[in-house]
Amino acid sequence: MMILLSLLSVVGFANGAPPPPPPQALPISFNETQSSFMVLQQAPAKSAVYGMVGTPAADTVVPTVTVTVQDTASGGKSYTVQAVISEDGTGWKALLNPSSGSGGDFTITATCTGCANTTEAVLENVTFGDVWYCAGQSNMWLPMLYTFSRNDTVSAINSGKYSNIRLMAGNSQKATTFPWVTASQALANGNASVPDYALFQFSAACWYFGQELTNQMASAASVNTHDTLTPIGLISTAIGGSMIEEWMPNSTRQQCKQTGAGGYDGTLYNQKVVPYLDMTIKGFLWYQGENDMHKIKGNSLDHTGYGCEIATMVQYWRQQWSSTPGTTDPLAPFGTVVLPGSGSEGGANMGVMRWAQTGNYGVLPNAAMPNTFLAQAYDLDDPWGDKTCYEWKCCWNNYNETTCNKNTNGNVSVCDAYCEVLRDTPVYMGGIHPRAKQPVGARLAVAAHSLV
Repeated sequence: MMILLSLLSVVGFANGAPPPPPPQALPISFNETQSSFMVLQQAPAKSAVYGMVGTPAADTVVPTVTVTVQDTASGGKSYTVQAVISEDGTGWKALLNPSSGSGGDFTITATCTGCANTTEAVLENVTFGDVWYCAGQSNMWLPMLYTFSRNDTVSAINSGKYSNIRLMAGNSQKATTFPWVTASQALANGNASVPDYALFQFSAACWYFGQELTNQMASAASVNTHDTLTPIGLISTAIGGSMIEEWMPNSTRQQCKQTGAGGYDGTLYNQKVVPYLDMTIKGFLWYQGENDMHKIKGNSLDHTGYGCEIATMVQYWRQQWSSTPGTTDPLAPFGTVVLPGSGSEGGANMGVMRWAQTGNYGVLPNAAMPNTFLAQAYDLDDPWGDKTCYEWKCCWNNYNETTCNKNTNGNVSVCDAYCEVLRDTPVYMGGIHPRAKQPVGARLAVAAHSLV
């Protein structure tokens, strides 16, 4: 068969058929975690840009990468740095000079010398500020669409507020990265009647943290406009139904005994954490624990269960993000949301779980988890989380007169308030995902403000 194919190939070329074109040479590129309009971490830390090296011009050529940072707001003033090429020759990373302050408008260009394709990679409208990485399970994932305060946020952005916030707007359940956008760009699509805003796909707890942190900074600076405030960059990688075991490598998790055995142990660490490790960040936000309610809560002091895992994960993430000196702080702030009662998933001992979420000290920070902070959510269950009226088919989107009358003994009006709230703000899978996420983000921000 191989001889026949070879003969056919020869015959084809002899008859004038052209040979297949050579593979296209790839140009240099930035990593997909980076795009125009992004926020890079401000001084004193060194920010990093990184990506893939283009196809070498020849097998014997070792490409070099030069990165130019141009301050477009100050007459084009610029500087260049040389990138470090990875051992396998496919990746590059460049540490930038610490920013002279927050804000600004920069163009960053990566050029490859020795690449077959000399097309440059360019990031535009880049600024410097504080970058926060948000992760966890579905209550961190829960999009803005499902929150009571969403329309207030839209109105505020449209009036010019929160112009300092930029985000990787998108649904983290569907992808790991999204292009960076400003707050106003996140409202470019959709309207009040058809709320298809990119903002409404983004993590509510993460956004409301940035929103309230902006409010805190504005209050401290006694300003009404937000253009001059420190830019805030928000990233969310949360995945619904995930367990803490999935957010760290198995080798790290095994430092703790009596842990859960997630079906995808370490998978989310590889998918959702590793792509961001080269990015210098300010800190972390973590809202997770519901799917570990049926596991051993344990104790960090005897290296068991969730109490050990949360302290171990915080330490490990900090080690990995700060492995390059001068980038992410080895004690970068880490905030945790303590579960509301609706987050039990049917598991027992919610009080013990809340204790475990602090490494079993009951407070943050503590000796096992220094430079951490928490937001209490025990009082933030959804006030209309009960799905009874919906299940009775009494609401506008599933109304059945016969069934509703039967279930309410003819007193249909008992469901009016619930159904009206449902009309205004949809619910996602019932009370397990409280729609009052603005207070969650606000409490995280108040706690974090003293650290930033």
